[in-house]
Amino acid sequence: MADEARGLPGWVKAALAGMGGIVILAVLLFGGLVWLMRSSVSRGESGLAARGRDVSAVAFVDASGTRHTLAEEKGKVVVVDVWATWCPPCLKSLPGLAKLAAAGGNDYAVIPISVDDDGFKAVTPFLQAHPDLATLPGLVPDGPKGLAPLGSVSAIPTTFLLDREGKVLDAWSGVQEERLASGLKRALGR
Repeated sequence: MADEARGLPGWVKAALAGMGGIVILAVLLFGGLVWLMRSSVSRGESGLAARGRDVSAVAFVDASGTRHTLAEEKGKVVVVDVWATWCPPCLKSLPGLAKLAAAGGNDYAVIPISVDDDGFKAVTPFLQAHPDLATLPGLVPDGPKGLAPLGSVSAIPTTFLLDREGKVLDAWSGVQEERLASGLKRALGR
């Protein structure tokens, strides 16, 4: 290990020498990957739908089995949040989205779409177990191509802010509450 550890900062060498060295190194690597993903998304390099692209064909299903598209929300500013029940950053952002959804009225809509592999088997009990999320509908993509108009969503949560015509105003991965609040304010002309 001595030859491999040359050039590493002292704190990294100490961590690697200890019992939890591998865990600490894994956490550091994961953090670096998350940072890189967030950086590339904010620069528009992630494959997400470009600003100005019409994504009103995004299709999703509610808990009753009814199919919907974002086209139904034309005339409103829309916040689309792609999330999953097992995602810690998603769990951090969902209460804020629930408050936003409760305040939306006719001005804007919040559309949280879960990408859990188990679909409603995961989403329904999760939402029932979290009363603070009661204003959020349980929604899943309508098949494997339901979210295709959004581009390549490779990290969650990923948020899309759409104008009243269903076109992307902004898109990002990670929890960025201030970005959402300021973008929504601008989109609503407030």
